[in-house]
Formats: sequence, structure tokens, C-alpha cells
Amino acid sequence: MAATNPQTAAIGKALAAAMTKKKKPKAASTKFIQGAIKRPGALTAKAKAAGMTIDAFARAHAKDTGVTGDESRFYLNVLSKRGR
Repeated sequence: MAATNPQTAAIGKALAAAMTKKKKPKAASTKFIQGAIKRPGALTAKAKAAGMTIDAFARAHAKDTGVTGDESRFYLNVLSKRGR
């Protein structure tokens, strides 16, 4: 059965084209965490300036609001995934 409405025909063609396209799976990057880090070394510099280790600084500031809290929580989250 052919579509008589030109708009319906266009939608049908677009739908058929979308269904026939095969998406290639993207190769998983082995260094995806490096892309998630916005300011490399910032937490380390803050910890060093405070005279603390990175781990102690992150645990002390994990409940802070703002960028330092975000960096600390991210560090602790990544640290918990280490070794899996």
C-alpha cells in the first residue's frame, strides 16, 4: 500500500532510513577518566598548600560545597574504583 500523502511518505522514508542504518559500537577508551578530570593537579596543589596528603584533604573536604568539594568527592569515587 503506497502512501498518498507526501508528508506521510517522507516520514516513512526517513523512518526506513533510520532503521536500516547500523551504528558501529564505539571502542571503549582505556583513558576515559583523564577526560573527566577538568583541572588536573588542582586537588593535589590544594592539599600540598594545606600541608596534607591528597587522601586526608579529600576526606576532610568531601562534604564541602563548591569546586573543592566536587574535586574531593570525585577523587574519593575514583579511588574506590581502583583495583577492580
